[in-house]
Amino acid sequence: MKTTNTLLERKEVEMDPKQERNDRGSTDRIRKLRQISTKGCSPKISMERAVLLTEAYKKYEGKVSKPVLRGLAFKHIMENRSLYLEKGSLIVGEKGHEPWAAPTFPELC
Repeated sequence: MKTTNTLLERKEVEMDPKQERNDRGSTDRIRKLRQISTKGCSPKISMERAVLLTEAYKKYEGKVSKPVLRGLAFKHIMENRSLYLEKGSLIVGEKGHEPWAAPTFPELC
């Protein structure tokens, strides 16, 4: 499984002085994570799941039954998807390869 840490790939997000007033009771770690999530990222579509699903279908289609094909495709996705880890997070992982990245689900179409 691949891991990514986009905090290392981008500049530190500067703390907004106005934001500090609104986050009373938050720790510095929480304020930084909130800043990264709201100011350091933009919404995007992640094609990673679609690419991995296509790879699995090309590899197994016609060789196994449809239910087994779906299971093998899901296994391929879980074994090869990237896992997003943000420095300072206690709960790790995102739906996509970075915050605000929405995966596609071609198997639902």
